[in-house]
Amino acid sequence: MHLDVLMMSVLMRLVIWVCCVLPVKCLHSELESWSPDDYSPLHNMLLTSNGLRLIITGQTGVYKVDVANFQLFSKLNQSGISNIIHNRTATFDYVTVCSNQSDSCLIIDPLDNCKEYLSELKPQIKIDGVKAFMATNTRGAERNQNEDFLFVGCPHVESQEKLGGRCTEPGISWYLNSGKDKSDPWYGFKSYKDTPVLTDKYIDAFSVDKYRVFFSLQRVVATGTKRSRIAQVCQYIDQKDGNDSTPYTYADMPIQCGQLKEIRAVKKVVFKTETIFVAVFSESSKSAVCAFTMKTITEMFVENIKDCYRGIRVPENEDYADFQSTDIPCSRKIAENDTFEKPDDYFLCNKDSLPLYRQVIGKKTMYLQPVVDYDDAELTAVAVSVLGPTVFAILGTAKGEILKAVVYPSDLAAKVKKPRRHNFGRDIHDIYISPDDKHVFVLTRKQVFKLPVQSCSSYSTCNDCTHGGHCEWCPLINSCGLKGVCIRKHGMIGYDKCILGEIESPAEVSTREIQQVKIRFLESLLPPREFRRFTCSITLLSDDGMSSTSTVISFIIINRRIWKLDDSSIQEIEKRTKGTMNASLARDNFSLGQFIIYNCQTITRLSLCTKSNRTCKWCQNNSQSHCIDSEESCNTSGAEVKAGECPRVTNYTIISDESSVPTPNYTVYISQDRDTEIIVAGINLKEAVSVTYKCKIITDTQTLWLKSTQLDEGGNITCKIYKDEMFTISRHVDRLEAALQVVWGDSPLGDTLPIIIYACENLVQPSRNCEQCKSFASYQPYLRCHWNGTRCIDSTTTLETTECRDPEITKVYLLNIYPNDTTTVLTEGVNLDSVYIDTEGVTVAGEPCIPIAPLSEPGLQIWCDLSPRSSVINDSVVITLENNSTVWTSDHVRLLIPKITSMKPTSGPMSGGTSVSLYGQHLDTGRDVTVTIGDTACILTKKIASDNLFCKTEGLNSYTTTDVTSEVVVKIDGAKVLGNLKFTYLEAPFIKEIHPKTSFASGGSILTVVGRHLHGIKMPKLYSTTEHRWGGNTVSELQNCTKPNGTVDLHCPTPRYPGKTVIPEGGVFTRLGFEMDDVPSVSDYNLPSNVAYLQYFPDPKLKHINDVKSSERFIRIEGDDLDLAADESDIKVLIDCEAYDVFDVVKRTIAFEIPADRPVCSKTTDLPLNIS
Repeated sequence: MHLDVLMMSVLMRLVIWVCCVLPVKCLHSELESWSPDDYSPLHNMLLTSNGLRLIITGQTGVYKVDVANFQLFSKLNQSGISNIIHNRTATFDYVTVCSNQSDSCLIIDPLDNCKEYLSELKPQIKIDGVKAFMATNTRGAERNQNEDFLFVGCPHVESQEKLGGRCTEPGISWYLNSGKDKSDPWYGFKSYKDTPVLTDKYIDAFSVDKYRVFFSLQRVVATGTKRSRIAQVCQYIDQKDGNDSTPYTYADMPIQCGQLKEIRAVKKVVFKTETIFVAVFSESSKSAVCAFTMKTITEMFVENIKDCYRGIRVPENEDYADFQSTDIPCSRKIAENDTFEKPDDYFLCNKDSLPLYRQVIGKKTMYLQPVVDYDDAELTAVAVSVLGPTVFAILGTAKGEILKAVVYPSDLAAKVKKPRRHNFGRDIHDIYISPDDKHVFVLTRKQVFKLPVQSCSSYSTCNDCTHGGHCEWCPLINSCGLKGVCIRKHGMIGYDKCILGEIESPAEVSTREIQQVKIRFLESLLPPREFRRFTCSITLLSDDGMSSTSTVISFIIINRRIWKLDDSSIQEIEKRTKGTMNASLARDNFSLGQFIIYNCQTITRLSLCTKSNRTCKWCQNNSQSHCIDSEESCNTSGAEVKAGECPRVTNYTIISDESSVPTPNYTVYISQDRDTEIIVAGINLKEAVSVTYKCKIITDTQTLWLKSTQLDEGGNITCKIYKDEMFTISRHVDRLEAALQVVWGDSPLGDTLPIIIYACENLVQPSRNCEQCKSFASYQPYLRCHWNGTRCIDSTTTLETTECRDPEITKVYLLNIYPNDTTTVLTEGVNLDSVYIDTEGVTVAGEPCIPIAPLSEPGLQIWCDLSPRSSVINDSVVITLENNSTVWTSDHVRLLIPKITSMKPTSGPMSGGTSVSLYGQHLDTGRDVTVTIGDTACILTKKIASDNLFCKTEGLNSYTTTDVTSEVVVKIDGAKVLGNLKFTYLEAPFIKEIHPKTSFASGGSILTVVGRHLHGIKMPKLYSTTEHRWGGNTVSELQNCTKPNGTVDLHCPTPRYPGKTVIPEGGVFTRLGFEMDDVPSVSDYNLPSNVAYLQYFPDPKLKHINDVKSSERFIRIEGDDLDLAADESDIKVLIDCEAYDVFDVVKRTIAFEIPADRPVCSKTTDLPLNIS
């Protein structure tokens, strides 16, 4: 059959599979990830001593991950792995892994490429919360023989005595020969079965010289409160025969960091000659980090053990040692005082082997103040390394964030600024830093991440760059990089400190004394002597931080501490200094120091001018007072105030009639309708004939200068406030906030006195509310008001009559009836009694409504609680007053029953952000509506309608590894609404891979997103981000993803390339990210580079072809860039209505075979047929 082809265009369906993994360095981010292929949970992680392998235990096996390429090296299939022990001793360096589904632990070589395991260790460890390690003890007469011991800390687990293995009893035990055989004799500390204190978990355990140290988290049975303890066992040579290792001493004590008692993680580091334990403590969202030295720990252990020798024991309700009744620990006092003069080692190791002092439960707490703390983070993990003169820590949080801090020495401790935090989902379990301090390895339940210790390029200033210790500043190009990069890449010396010098003295100078500032210049950074003329910038920042100015100054360095400024520079500094300013000297991003500089001539406040350390004096006048240099003189009409002689107010005393009663918080209330005197005391209040004292009242809108202000012989000032003056103050506010201030000349003296100005007639609403006015005498006696028959007036005014008019109810707020909860009813009115209504004084439809006194306001409004009801109310509200008279609503009040009937969706991620719609009846009749899911709030996002309301879920406060289903509770005005709905918090989505990895610039390629829990998001969306070399990035439009039936994957079309530049033939790398409610771990910044990269290529270009005769079997279509982001499986050729496969595609050609027959689906009889 002959086919004439007039035109051809190829529609490509871009679903591209890229087999090769592109290098991470293609992208700006260097975050990588690894996870098991079967998505099984991960439990523990250990970095080998040489930093070459990560040993990771999970639910289905033990994984060896190569650190360099961050890929799986090998897997040992073993179910239920929960414990991992690093067997690092003097004789070998292996790893032991234990499964609760096996009869033995396996000892494996993490670096052995052939053997999966070396041998077995019996008996098994079968419970969680265990910490164990290997330690070497040296023995023998020549002290050259090694014994390897296995130390195991076992927590309390219910029915653990029936499980078998090593942890049939809680406590700490140790075994000779690496645990293969028990020591003979066998030693251990055991906690008895019905102890008042349970050890929930051993956090970590370490070996330091001859001491074995365990950190644990405990729980007091009676109260449920948590606390932490540190235990130590001393292992030493028995001096009697020189052969036996006797690690049978035990002591523990409480450990605390600031106010926090719950330890979450701890790591050991050796800094110079000190062993330091960096521990993180967390309670709720508050966390703290403490750095405990081994020296301070052993000193506190000695204090507790000496107390034991003195016969001091912990109370029985805190003692959990399992001892014999004849050997009660610490039950007898050592008589010999000489004993307490023995060295610490005697007590720590129980050198005399006294049975009563083998198990010491200490009372004194190992306490330190935090070196850093966090009010908004729950810390869960820590890793430490030594960087020069400091110990650096990387901290993991329950929300999956990474924080950084310098933690030791304490005087250098500080949080490290990071422009942006990575977020790995939820709950970081463990962290390690590589031995070369270049990478961090982060363990979560689903993945292990590898990222640089510091993203140096993200810092734009020298100070931020060098603060953490991993980066250096390249001065000639003003950029930050990892240490060594400046000389390696740019041929310049990099700096790890951004200082050229430091200010030695003085810390504060006037502009005329600036040459007295001593700068200690760093000799190593000084140029040769003949080039010691410097220029630098000086930045002057005002005290309030609201204004700053900078200029360049020149000076000559005379020696390491003396500099000489050019005259022009001094003049420029003097011109720019306004009052007191903070001065910073810097050169090329390097600091030369900071000091305070002031210019007497521009200081405008008396107190600042006369500070004791300044060379200024104040010239006080009634107007135009000013500050001058101390060598100058004031004019004869003013008063002179020298440094240190500043007058100021110290106290205010109210003098008025006996009826004046202050508020409970001593707020001063002043009536506009009476005279008031206030006595002001102070220091340096001097008589100056030409300069007067004045009092004034300041409000937001006006200032009232009082007519009478007097200074008496005792040095006190009297401010008299006359009611005639107060009429100039606005009378339209019931309580007007104001302040009283004393002024000398034109200079304010010290703090003001806050006051409330009131007029009785404005305090009652409406003005005829007699009972409200009367209630002040009982409940607000500082408001000196009474009723005169027509209005509320000051109590100094003569009364006409005190009778009140009849009460009336003006409004009852339309609320709801709750079958399972009380209904709060608000009734407003006039003259509703001057005292709180009696408990039986309010009824609604004949039912008692119990008044709520703290909310009610006599005379004006009554709040009360109506007991639960199951039917709608349509009747009156009746109030019985103190005199037994009644008042009721003229119209019936209709109270409805709200209900919640349905919601969607019914699930969402634990991180929150899910938009939830709730549907029901009468949902808009209350004043305050709240929605909670379990204990977590769901925040209202739209105006509430009668039949629906909308909210957005918050993230769960605590991490859990299983889905959480909770009741959805809607409350209106504090009462629960009818409804029985559930919402399930699902694990956050986890993305393992995305394929293909390429797309044409126009987008439209269908990406397959592989992972877990992806369908738990209602509307997942994909976007792409391209980063610019000059900084910043461009984000594409969002693309909606679909959820194919029968799979757990997502299909997402690629967006159009977001960049504005032309894509080269080699392509451009971008990062993919997702919007999935509030899940942070799937953003473009937090997805690992090996998962998130996408390479865009130029769109393909096809050439037109001439007519093709049917005798030709194949058609070849030419073009450009045809195979950059597609292969033959991605291209279809449509002949009229039927699609045909192509059999080959190369860079410039697409080939397909012409079908022998007309398409079956074609309805046209005309020729030629169109091909697309």
